[in-house]
Amino acid sequence: MKAKKLLVVLSNGNIRLLADMVRQSFALTIRMLIQAFMQAKHADFPWDVVLSTELFSSYKPNEKVYKAAMHHLSLQPSKVAMVAAHIFDLRGAARCGMKTIYVRRASEDADAARDVKSKDEGGEFDIVVDDLVELAGMLDPK
Repeated sequence: MKAKKLLVVLSNGNIRLLADMVRQSFALTIRMLIQAFMQAKHADFPWDVVLSTELFSSYKPNEKVYKAAMHHLSLQPSKVAMVAAHIFDLRGAARCGMKTIYVRRASEDADAARDVKSKDEGGEFDIVVDDLVELAGMLDPK
């Protein structure tokens, strides 16, 4: 899939945390980051770029960070999809014209996750998946 898509992490984590995560494999106290990166590893997601919102002096879901990331990557919103387990992240991306892909996770937005639906089902997000492996299969069917 990497040959077809640019895979970018846009994290609210600070630059040092992200650098350490990329440089080393160590136990983190931020469980969701571990889970996301482990799922990505098993889905064969090699990141092309890891960006911290710290670079843009703001945090998701502020539209400024999505727009700045797209600007620095020379991408138009219609060519970008935000993949997230946080509803607020996706709403910010949608306001910028990005496609939205919600990943259901028991530990994130637990109450709301049950009710999240794709636009095809009358919901607010373009695609809804149960995990990153499912998403990889949708984006790169074999």
